[in-house]
Amino acid sequence: MPLMRVINDYVAATLFELSRYEVTFISNAQYTVDLIVSFARTHFVVIDLIVCGTN
Repeated sequence: MPLMRVINDYVAATLFELSRYEVTFISNAQYTVDLIVSFARTHFVVIDLIVCGTN
């Protein structure tokens, strides 16, 4: 499970870092934000599947 902790820390740190930025000036900002949210959701789903599969 140490790898899982590293992955969780990486995702949390990445999302925290991205939360500092203003993205409204980017063309297609909503699409970019949706991709970031999708990345986070996918991460949580995969982690849950891995954890449930190892028990």
